[in-house]
Amino acid sequence: MNMPEIIQMGNPKLRLVSEPINEDMFGSKELHELTESLFLIMRQEGGIGVAAPQLGINKRIFVFGWEEQLGYIPDTVLINPTFEVIDCNIEEGYEGCLSIGTIRGEVPRYTKIHYKGFDVDGKLIEREAEGRHARVVQHEYDHLDGILFVDRVKNYASLGFHEELIDAGLLPPKRENK
Repeated sequence: MNMPEIIQMGNPKLRLVSEPINEDMFGSKELHELTESLFLIMRQEGGIGVAAPQLGINKRIFVFGWEEQLGYIPDTVLINPTFEVIDCNIEEGYEGCLSIGTIRGEVPRYTKIHYKGFDVDGKLIEREAEGRHARVVQHEYDHLDGILFVDRVKNYASLGFHEELIDAGLLPPKRENK
C-alpha cells in the first residue's frame, strides 16, 4: 500500500466541503483500503483522529480512537456522519491537528453530542459522546466541511506551540508511550 501523506494548512483541498460516500461503496475493497490508510497514518503520526480531507481525499469519512489513562474509545470509522447537540453547554479546550503541526489553541465545543454514521460495511453506528470523545468527533467532522480548529479559536492569545504551552503549564507534559 502506498502511504498517503497528511496535507498541511494552506493546501486548498483542506477547505473543500467533502462529498458523501455512495452506499454502493460500502464493503468495497477501495473503502476498506482507505479506512486502513486512515488508521495507519493516525497511529504513525500519533493522532487520535484523522479525516479523509487531511489526505487530500474529498470524501465524508474519518476515523478516531485511543487507549490511554484518560479513557478508552474504540477505533471507530464514521462514514457520512451527522451529529446533534444534546447539551448546549460549551467548553473551551486545547486542540491540535495533524494538518497544523505543533500549534495548539483553545477551541469552544459542545460538551455532549449524539452522533451517527456508517462503518466501512454500511452498518449504522450511533453513540452519545461527551468530553474528549465529543470534542474529537466535532473536530474531525469540521474537516469534512473544510473547517480547521484555528477557524474556531475565539482567543487568539491561546494559540501556541505545543512545547511552549507545556513549559508554561497550560498543557500537561507528554506521556511516554509504553
